[in-house]
Parts: sequence; C-alpha cells; structure tokens
Amino acid sequence: MRKLALAAATMALIMNPFWATADQTIEVDQITDPGARSAHEMFRFSPDLVKLDPGEKLIFLNSRSHHTVHSIPQFWPEQAPKVAISNKPRVEVALEQEGFYGFTCRRHGTYGMTLLVVVGNPEIGADFEERIDAMRASSREKASFRALIERYRGSL
Repeated sequence: MRKLALAAATMALIMNPFWATADQTIEVDQITDPGARSAHEMFRFSPDLVKLDPGEKLIFLNSRSHHTVHSIPQFWPEQAPKVAISNKPRVEVALEQEGFYGFTCRRHGTYGMTLLVVVGNPEIGADFEERIDAMRASSREKASFRALIERYRGSL
C-alpha cells in the first residue's frame, strides 16, 4: 500500500504543471532516462509545463552533449527574444512578455521532448490547432504540444 501511494504521488508530480510563486526561479532539467520504456519517456524536459509571472526566470540545466533548447516560433510572443541553447550546463532565461512560450530539444523533439511555458494569463485562443499544424515538427512533437495545451486548459 505504501509503495502504491508513493508511486501515485510521484506520478502526480510528473504529470502536474509546476506553477511558480512570485519572484521564483524555476529549474528545468533535460532528462535522458535509459531505463524508460519509450523514447518519449526517455527524452524529456522536467517539468514540461510551467506557469510564470512576467519577468520571472527559468534556468535550463543540462544543455550538453545531445540536448538543446530552442524556441518554437508558433508558440512565442512576437517581440520576445528567441532562445537557442547548446552545450551549456546552466542558462538563465527571463520571460518578460505575457504569452505562450514553446520550447523543444532539436535533437529529441522528434520523440516529443517539448516544454510549454505560460507567462501571465494569456487568452487561450481557438488558433492552437492551426499553430500546431504550422510547426515544422514530427507528429510526436505536435502530439506532445497538444497534450501540454490540454493539461494547461485542464488546470484552469
């Protein structure tokens, strides 16, 4: 019974978005888990759904070897500076504008390694499916974004 409760608590932490509190910096790790059952579970951002206030920061960890962090144009505020991180153990990124910020690992996005950051309280438009269709990405990466958006909608 105790193992079952621990497993449920662990799964809740993995599946629930991490909402930042005021003036908090969130660390996003890039995971390679060789014991995973699938490539989607093996290559991932942790957490993969984050909510911040404008001006709060993310710290990306582990952008070394095969992991990268790149912004996705379809999920990026127009005036916000793009992100491209490679070969860095730790990079801090401040997200100043309200909106939806999509990130992918260029090498593992094909397996669904994506991250959605919601800054402020942007309006959820009906155009999400069009944005996803416009992405130059694998079907698994697009499916991962659909799932992240649905998780975010479900948390409201």
